[in-house]
Amino acid sequence: MNSPTNLDPAPLMQALSGLRVNAALVSALELRLCGHLAPGPCTTKELGARAGVSERGTQALLDVLVALGACEVDGGVYRNGPMAHAFLVPGRPGYLGDEEVAMFRAAFASWAELTTVARSGKPVHENDSPQMLEFWTSLTPAIGRRQRPLADEAVRWLGLGEGAPSLLDVGGGAALYSLALLRLNDRARATQLDWPHVNRIASEEVAKAGLSARFQMIDGDFRTTPPGGPYDVVVLSNIVHQESEASAHDLMKRLHDALRPGGRVLVSEFLVDDGRTGPAFPLMFNLNMLVNTSGGRSYERAHLARLYREAGFGDPTFQKVGPVSTLAVAARA
Repeated sequence: MNSPTNLDPAPLMQALSGLRVNAALVSALELRLCGHLAPGPCTTKELGARAGVSERGTQALLDVLVALGACEVDGGVYRNGPMAHAFLVPGRPGYLGDEEVAMFRAAFASWAELTTVARSGKPVHENDSPQMLEFWTSLTPAIGRRQRPLADEAVRWLGLGEGAPSLLDVGGGAALYSLALLRLNDRARATQLDWPHVNRIASEEVAKAGLSARFQMIDGDFRTTPPGGPYDVVVLSNIVHQESEASAHDLMKRLHDALRPGGRVLVSEFLVDDGRTGPAFPLMFNLNMLVNTSGGRSYERAHLARLYREAGFGDPTFQKVGPVSTLAVAARA
């Protein structure tokens, strides 16, 4: 074993500085620094004048953006690098969005209580509290933007372009899977079960796409509200990780009964490898569930497979998609 003098604490020191980086990025988005930099290179004084920010504050935030490789500097003149141009300039297709600012503000107080939460195992706020309502309202459009390509890939992977399939999206947020299906197949129909304030967001997105005639909503808490049916496919996208094992089992069983014989449940999750050795993102995401849910967790593949079987499904098939997500699908036995 290496002695302490031979160990490099740099990775831990970098992690301990993470709050500074997070706060700097949020402030840069909030102040639209990269948007003000988009018209052309300038000095800190010039950028501060454009953005209405002190020169000292501009310099400090630009230092972080340069350290992250988002912005570039040459002779005291700053410009957006490719990363900032793609993701930090308002109006660009990949813009990280104002909702990131709202989510940071909404979640910050909860993260400050992590030590207390770890001791008790209980979240700072209950799921139906005003604080969590604010958080979920901010998170819904962010998920919609980030996971649209994944939803499109998933409905193709399921072969839903043929026939006239019916789909239920449980906790569907901005109607990603409904929109992906309805765009792919003009004979398909989709239903979303979610809280009323979230369904309003979904309804607006579907209306913008001109697909409202084949879309309906069920307002309510998916843990207790009857899902209707029968359906050909049920989608649980980033839902299982919010639930305790008992709650996830109950949900899967109720959805099994809402499916036609041979119907399938698709789960999209940040799955941890069996034995909990990786990958890094799902392992760290487990902290989000500790802080924000009463019993949620990052599930292992084998654990999710067991939930499927205990609810009356066959063995699931797994498919890695994107940098951090895994799709799992199994049919009603």
